Amino acid sequence: MNTGSKGYAVWAADVERVRGDIIAADWAAAEAAYRSSLAIARGQRAGFFVCKAALSLARLLQSRGRRKEGHEVLEQCLAQLHEGEDVMTMRQARMMLGELQG
Repeated sequence: MNTGSKGYAVWAADVERVRGDIIAADWAAAEAAYRSSLAIARGQRAGFFVCKAALSLARLLQSRGRRKEGHEVLEQCLAQLHEGEDVMTMRQARMMLGELQG
């Protein structure tokens, strides 16, 4: 199946996020991939992909003892979402936000 460059562009943020998951053992490289994913998703105004990237980045930051930073990433993500958007990823982000506060 040939999706062309436009087809890839739709998934670029998530591809970058998954790359971060794959290289997670190298936390600095994974963080860079997650931040890149966030930037791509924000540029596309793709709220769902912003949330997925923010959740992955926040998990990594939490594992590195950077809870406050992870909290800020998730807070920014959730503040940009529309009321009524309640998919699993967003529920997970809200739950993790609560964990990072405590």
